[in-house]
Amino acid sequence: MESGKLWTLMLLGIHLLWVLALPVHGHPGPNHENVIDLLAALNMSRQISGVARLHSPGNVMYRIRPRAPHLTLPREYSHFLYSNLQGSMGVHLVGHQAVGSSATLFSLSSPSSPILQIISSTLNDTLRLDYRAGGGVKGLASFHFPRRNPFSREDWVRLAVSLEHYRLAFFVDCQEAVVIPIKSEEKIYLELPQDVVVTLASTPGKKDSKFSGYLKTAEISMKAYPRRPWHCDNITDDLSPSQYTGARNPNYRTDSSRMLQQDASTSKPPISHRPQDQTSHYPHDVQSDQLQRGVVLGPPGFPRGVKSVSQGQKDDRLKKLEKRLEEMAHMLDMVKAQNADLQSRVQDLEGCDCVRQRCVWEGREVEDGQHWQIDLNNVCRCTSGKVTCQDNTKGCEPDGTVHNVSYSTLDGCKTCTCKGGNRECSPLPCPLLDCTQKETVPGDCCQRCRGCSVNGHDFPNGAVIPTEDRCQECTCANGNVVCSSHSCPALSCRNPVHRAGDCCPRCEQCEYESKVFLDGQKFPSRRDPCLHCRCSAGEVSCERMDASCPTVHCSHPAKRKGECCPTCNECEYDRRVYADGKVFIPPGGGPCLQCRCKGGSVICREEKCPPVQCSNPIIDPHLCCPICKACVLEGVEYEEGSSWQPEDPCSRCKCLNGKISCTHTQCSPPACRHPTKNTGSCCAVCDSCTYNHRIYTNGQRFTTPDQACHICTCLHGTVACERNPCPLLNCTNSYTPSGECCPKCPDCSFENRVFVDGETFPNPVNVCEECKCVSGRIDCHHTQCPHPRCNAPLPGTCCQNNCNGCSYGGKEYPNGQEFPHPTDTCRICSCINGNVQCLKRRCPPLPCSNPNVLPKDCCPRCPAPPSDCVYEQRTYRHTERFYHPTDNCQLCTCTNGKVHCQRKPCPSAQCSHPITQPCCRTCEGCLYEGQERANGETWHDVSDPCTVCACREGSVRCERKRCPPSNCKHPVPRQCCMSCDGCTFHGKEYPDGTEFRDDKDPCGVCHCNRGEVVCSKIHCYGECSHPYTTPAQCCGECERCFYNGRVFTNGQSIPDPGNPCSDCTCQAGSVRCVKKPCSAARCSHPVTNPCGCPVCDGCHFQGVNYIDGEILPGGEKDCQECRCSRGGVVCAQIRCPAVSCPHPALDRCACRVCDGCNFSGRDRFNGERFPHPKDRCQHCSCLNGGVVCAHVSCPSVACVRPVTPPGECCPVCRGTCLHQGKEYQSGSSFTSPSDPCSSCSCLNEVVNCQRRPCPVQCSHPVPSDACCPVCDCCLYEGVVHSHSQTFTPSSDPCQRCTCDRGSVTCVSPVCPRTPCVRPVTKPGQCCPECTVCMLDGQEYNEGQTWTLRSNPCYTCTCQAGKVQCAPPECPKLPCMHQVIDPGACCPRCRGCVYGGEAHTEASSWFADSTPCRTCMCVDGVTTCSEVRCLSPCNNFINVPGECCPVCNDCVFEGKVYGPGESFHPANDPCQVCTCEVMPDGKQHLRCYRKQCPSLVDCPKSNILFSGPDSCCPVCAQPLSNCTSARIGSELLATDNPCFTCQCKDLTWTCLHQTCLPLTCPVNEQFTPPDSCCPVCKECVIEGRHKRVANGSSWTDSDDDCVTCTCNLGYIECSIKECLPLDCLEGQKPVKIPGKCCYECQESGVSCLYQGTVYNSNEQWEVDECTSCTCVSGDVHCHSQRCPPLTCATDEMPAVVPGLCCPHCLPRPATCIAFGDPHYRTFDGRMLHFQGACTYVLAQDCEGGDFSIHATNDDRGRKGVSWTKEVTVFKGDVKVQLLQDWVVKVDDEVVTLPFLREPYIYIERQTNTILLNTNIGLKVLWNGRSYLEVSVPGSYKGQTCGLCGNFNNYRQDDLRMPSGRISPSESGFGNSWRVTNGSHSLSSCRPGEDVDPCKDAGYQAKKGANGRCKVLKSAVFKPCHRVVPPEPWYGACVYDLCACGANTDECLCDTLEAYASQCRKAGVILQWRSPSLCAVGCPVERGFVFDECGPPCPVTCFNVAVPLGVIESHCFKPCVPGCQCPAGLVLHNNYCIRPEKCPKIIHGNPS
Repeated sequence: MESGKLWTLMLLGIHLLWVLALPVHGHPGPNHENVIDLLAALNMSRQISGVARLHSPGNVMYRIRPRAPHLTLPREYSHFLYSNLQGSMGVHLVGHQAVGSSATLFSLSSPSSPILQIISSTLNDTLRLDYRAGGGVKGLASFHFPRRNPFSREDWVRLAVSLEHYRLAFFVDCQEAVVIPIKSEEKIYLELPQDVVVTLASTPGKKDSKFSGYLKTAEISMKAYPRRPWHCDNITDDLSPSQYTGARNPNYRTDSSRMLQQDASTSKPPISHRPQDQTSHYPHDVQSDQLQRGVVLGPPGFPRGVKSVSQGQKDDRLKKLEKRLEEMAHMLDMVKAQNADLQSRVQDLEGCDCVRQRCVWEGREVEDGQHWQIDLNNVCRCTSGKVTCQDNTKGCEPDGTVHNVSYSTLDGCKTCTCKGGNRECSPLPCPLLDCTQKETVPGDCCQRCRGCSVNGHDFPNGAVIPTEDRCQECTCANGNVVCSSHSCPALSCRNPVHRAGDCCPRCEQCEYESKVFLDGQKFPSRRDPCLHCRCSAGEVSCERMDASCPTVHCSHPAKRKGECCPTCNECEYDRRVYADGKVFIPPGGGPCLQCRCKGGSVICREEKCPPVQCSNPIIDPHLCCPICKACVLEGVEYEEGSSWQPEDPCSRCKCLNGKISCTHTQCSPPACRHPTKNTGSCCAVCDSCTYNHRIYTNGQRFTTPDQACHICTCLHGTVACERNPCPLLNCTNSYTPSGECCPKCPDCSFENRVFVDGETFPNPVNVCEECKCVSGRIDCHHTQCPHPRCNAPLPGTCCQNNCNGCSYGGKEYPNGQEFPHPTDTCRICSCINGNVQCLKRRCPPLPCSNPNVLPKDCCPRCPAPPSDCVYEQRTYRHTERFYHPTDNCQLCTCTNGKVHCQRKPCPSAQCSHPITQPCCRTCEGCLYEGQERANGETWHDVSDPCTVCACREGSVRCERKRCPPSNCKHPVPRQCCMSCDGCTFHGKEYPDGTEFRDDKDPCGVCHCNRGEVVCSKIHCYGECSHPYTTPAQCCGECERCFYNGRVFTNGQSIPDPGNPCSDCTCQAGSVRCVKKPCSAARCSHPVTNPCGCPVCDGCHFQGVNYIDGEILPGGEKDCQECRCSRGGVVCAQIRCPAVSCPHPALDRCACRVCDGCNFSGRDRFNGERFPHPKDRCQHCSCLNGGVVCAHVSCPSVACVRPVTPPGECCPVCRGTCLHQGKEYQSGSSFTSPSDPCSSCSCLNEVVNCQRRPCPVQCSHPVPSDACCPVCDCCLYEGVVHSHSQTFTPSSDPCQRCTCDRGSVTCVSPVCPRTPCVRPVTKPGQCCPECTVCMLDGQEYNEGQTWTLRSNPCYTCTCQAGKVQCAPPECPKLPCMHQVIDPGACCPRCRGCVYGGEAHTEASSWFADSTPCRTCMCVDGVTTCSEVRCLSPCNNFINVPGECCPVCNDCVFEGKVYGPGESFHPANDPCQVCTCEVMPDGKQHLRCYRKQCPSLVDCPKSNILFSGPDSCCPVCAQPLSNCTSARIGSELLATDNPCFTCQCKDLTWTCLHQTCLPLTCPVNEQFTPPDSCCPVCKECVIEGRHKRVANGSSWTDSDDDCVTCTCNLGYIECSIKECLPLDCLEGQKPVKIPGKCCYECQESGVSCLYQGTVYNSNEQWEVDECTSCTCVSGDVHCHSQRCPPLTCATDEMPAVVPGLCCPHCLPRPATCIAFGDPHYRTFDGRMLHFQGACTYVLAQDCEGGDFSIHATNDDRGRKGVSWTKEVTVFKGDVKVQLLQDWVVKVDDEVVTLPFLREPYIYIERQTNTILLNTNIGLKVLWNGRSYLEVSVPGSYKGQTCGLCGNFNNYRQDDLRMPSGRISPSESGFGNSWRVTNGSHSLSSCRPGEDVDPCKDAGYQAKKGANGRCKVLKSAVFKPCHRVVPPEPWYGACVYDLCACGANTDECLCDTLEAYASQCRKAGVILQWRSPSLCAVGCPVERGFVFDECGPPCPVTCFNVAVPLGVIESHCFKPCVPGCQCPAGLVLHNNYCIRPEKCPKIIHGNPS
């Protein structure tokens, strides 16, 4: 209300100012302005889609959304602009733009394109003006506002744009104006078209140009703004008139005004004509705009004819205006005084109520202002409680003036009106009634509803009528009384009470704050102690008691919890409570403000700062005053903390606290003989060697030109040279060539050719010899001939092995030729593939009946000679053999006029390059690359002249020329061999002894010495930091500087490219940079620019930077609202809002707020729990300004004697213990009074006693008085025995006992098991023996033989108490199917069963079911066929049951046959007759015809018809007779390969082949070409899931007597038969493992194995997989075979201790730490933590089985660290893994390998420490910074620490010991710091979230990115799919930024960690190279580097141990390091062959 009155007074003053200002010009009248109000012109108050009108106090604003249409002004405004715009204009906008938008604020357009537009974007923070330029520029020119877009501030913005032809001005709020002159070619073109389109908040046609936000003001001025159209206190921005303004018309302003008035008088568009009384509708800034125009310019819109006034008149007016302003200031002071008086009066009036006074007329009340007529001429009026009447006759008299007066009569029934002097009256209108019964009441004008009359009382209609029944309610309705039950109100209580006599139930209890109170009960609120409440009718009403609090006499009283009133015992300041006397810095107050609490009042003072002495002081936010931290030396300023070298590298200066301190380094003498002084360093170091003016790296081996035969080594700065070792030679006549260091064996010269030593070559003189050069001598011998594959080969070139012909009887025959036997004319021989076969001539059957035999003939012949043959027009004699006339490869025979020809057979050529001689290929030469070569011929390969080829027995073998070994690393090519008389380096050749530059390193110089290249560095002696070096130059010059890729001359100054705030100068090859000086800022709160200089672009206030114009919190005690204005801060006090909470706190502005509490004079923050100030056993809580207190809840105690300490509320357990009358404190330990050997401990009233553990326990100690037994000797059976003594106890002489450290172990003799029931122990012996044999309960004497009852086929014998039984010897049967008959011992051939009847093998019979079918049993298979009847006799009869008729008797052709005799009638072998005795008892002949097999598969040409002795035709090849020479041969008879025919008894017999069963799967079986049955390449052994190759043989695993062979997939097994065994006396049969039959050996012979004696047949376990047995003095061992294992996805195979074969166990997890350090948790999360303390890396948080601590150390760069030490706690053992592979166990250094049973085993493999434990915990440490921790799957979900909780969920790995998830990695890491124990560091640095790349700079990060890209290169790509490289890449960049100088080591750490993860995933990477993390292995000792080598090497000590046993004890699959190659074993740090190992006896080398 006060502000409203003040606002009214200000408007009154402004109005007065206008009244005083207008008479200056003497032009009173309305205010006509040349301004278009766009919001009014658009009629924005009407309903427009997307536009909302909003009201605020004193303002109207419009919310415009993008969905609004284009807001385009009507057409008349376009015409007005076209007519009145004269080269300049202004646009004024007040608005607020939405965040993240881009839009047009205002635009002028033609129908086709925009002309002018103002575009604002809060997306990219730009403000742009597009305009049409008049200088011929096409399109729109643009101007960007040079500052930040004001609409991006998210606040209201005042913007004015002034446009002239050659000037553009921007006015923004109260900032300095931006004025830009426009060039003539780019002048603003403001000649608008007649149809110009004026649009607000968009550009027509562009949808994305629409504005989103709020607008208060939008105006167009017809003139440019000379100043901003609003008022600013400190800115006077009068713009001087542009030199181009009004150039066309000197009276531009006046003419423009005149045109505006003329246009206004004619067209009258709706221009903004604002009368003075309407200014209050505009915002304050717009009003100030109007005020300024009215005062300075006068009212716009001068009348016609007024010219512009002169300058003198203007000055006179200005003086008058200044005088008026002074008067106005005086008037304003008066108004202020009056306003103060008015405010006090208003405060008094606010307590009053306004009541309108009424009048009483004739007993009736009349409302104030009402008038009525008492008669025709008098009218009365009620005014302020008084009635005045007057004559009203004039009101209706015609006096020339019409008065329309309305009045009412007093009775209210008529209303009269005076019109034109006549009075007109009409009745008052009555309301409509909704009742049926009406009545008229006297005095009333209108009827009313009829009332009711009850008991003499009248009640109007609708009135309530009282009744005697209080529970009923009656009303009058249309004259009737209507009653109804009283309605009860709704109750809020749960259990209302209905009392007798009451109509409604009522509440007698209240529920408040979860408690129940009785009606009328008063009680305090538990939540707010200042609230007192009362229960009334179920409702609780409360009132505050704050007013009753006593007045405190302090400024900042504090309220204690649970108290209502504040006290001055403490201070509450800014919602915080401070104790009395506490000195503090208030939050946000800055370091200069210090406050103190004293007696409840806070007193603050601000520290005053002395003037600073430097140009650029540093403002530390933690310090009050700026400090100088720069140093000046010789005019150069250095930053605080910087260091530099002023003169030479040995001098260094540092700026510290503004002071310069310089030191000079004194170099100590180096500890080496050849140190190197590096460029830029002060002292020489021993990291490399400077030798002969060359620099060699540490460890480099090299030779020098002056000592070519010596090799030198640079080791830690010292060069040591020794003679180069030479290889051993195996010749005695070695020599040393000139210029070489080592001797060599001489070469050989033979036939003008030189052959190197050891070369093998064919003899150039004799092709059948092969020669070898041995130590200069040629040794030749005849070439070994291959064995011929025929029996009569022809002689070849060197060997007689040519099977393409025959040599027989001293003659040679061509292949395929038949020739007579040399001595037997009746035999004829044939030559087939080098084989000679001679057969008796077979005589053909003759057709004549009288053949004769001529002398010297072998066969008879007919008298008529056989016919000759005519073939191809030539005649051949009978039986003549000849070659085909046209094909010499075919051999023909003439037989009785017919010629038969067949191709000559060819042998297979057993060579690789045979030649083709007539008809056949032969190995008599070689066909190579289309050219034939003779055997023994040699030649050079055309494609490679260094390759020599030789033809040997038809095969060509090409070999490269044998070159002597080149014993150098960089040989040069010489003809075919590499030579060491020069060097090849980087693809170039260099002569021997030359020195040359390294192409890849300009500073590198290399020397070639006998094929070896040694490179070193050139030593540079320059002493400048930035020398200029040409690309081909090594050492730079100091006359110029090379800096950031540019060359500068000496003395040249350049800006620093990396730091724009400094300048650099080239001085003698060194670039020195200094910071630019800063100019002083002319404002009170400047901000710091990027260079650290103060500027006034914003404000730095209370430690925070603000932009110009921004509203900021703070001010004095943050109780003022401040604004930043050009580096200054203007503040105003804020007002406090009202609060409703009972205990509000006071903020720092003394405002009452409910976000805290003031209780008992102390401030509490919201949610704070605090003890009650007066009652310590109450706890109070502050909640939103209210305080609730409650008694402390005490926890239950579990002790017997709790004690409540003084001043405490709850009892506690002291935990003291009472034991045997004494009291002990909890946690103490003591010795039991009753037992000095027991130790007791007291813990929480419980005493626990147990005997002290003894370091040594034994079973037979010597008695003593000590607590622990004395185990030096043993007491056994009353006798004391010394340690390791072996003795026989007196109680049992068969036992042997041993004393071992106080314990006696006795062993009984191992006696062999006796098979008899009653063995006999002879006197003097310990083991019993059998004298008889027991079998099936029966005794047999020694040597007795008998037959087994259970199996009479076995014969048994009693020998030495043991029964030996043997099966019978049975004859071998020819059949495959065999059976053993019951009662028989040997098998027989299995017969056939047909129709339930058995038939013997090869028998035949007639089928009983069908007598016309005959059957035969062949090899156990029954074959039946239909019988074809035959009746050779005349007297046949039919016998019932027979198929064919039989002869009446057994007589045929006069011959009598007896029963069973058979014959062939007519000598036809197909007809069979047999004499049989029929059922009638008579003999009859049964005859039938044999059935022949079908030959459907046989080609017709291959069918041979039967001979005289055979029945059926057979299938055979043509021209192949089954002669005696071919008996047993086989051939394919048909196209079906399953039919084979065999020559047997001079007849071909054809059979169908049967396929054998195969063991391999069907998909692996295949049928070879021309084969019948499928075969396999392998056999599968059932039950063992094992595969064996074809041809392999093996012994069955269960029976050593069974031997099997794999034959193309079919397994053939044979059983070995053992002969009966008869052992000599003292021997017994022994079954030896691996053998089938028993052998006789000495009985009872024991075995000695690894120092232990084992009895015969005793069995023992060597390890989990191997068991051994003593067999008669020999040890036989057997290793278990493990079946294949398949595990689930979350399991893996692992070896369980005590078992041989692996089992599926839960998959273990691995956590790694590497680098700076980075941690990859068990669940795979990568995190970075840089704390330099000791932390819990991993531990068993459930069972406490183990704990691992990691100690990190500072890495040398701020904020980062690396792993320094690892400590493993397992049981009572502590293991420390230190740097450089040092290991401590229980704080003592140990040597590796180290074993502590049963907990740990530690070993070192190459550069890796491996720790293994008995619980499966494994630790890998590389001795530097890389660590792996593996835990078995049984600890899943049980771990904690930096490695996480191992639950396969990486999102919760940042769980702290409290159980909460940490939001940051540094907070998580610090929570696991080890704070107790000896292992924790007393001074350590906690981890922070740092970014080392940010600290190291751009160049360091760029270099790190470049080097770490190798992780994404091709060498690591095979692993990317299983181990994503991104986390490791980030860790690599992180490390390289933090490492500083030694980036190679850090890079290799990360790469090795990634490669290790790849190995675990099964990907082995070969990623190292000579330039990338190379590992040097001692090659001279035989080692090679292996990326994945076995961690447990094979040595001479374990070479005999099974490999599976070694692997089961290994740490992990493989590790990188130096290994022995395959086939070698490790011994004494050398790799040797196993056979060279020394013999190991009991572990000691011989």
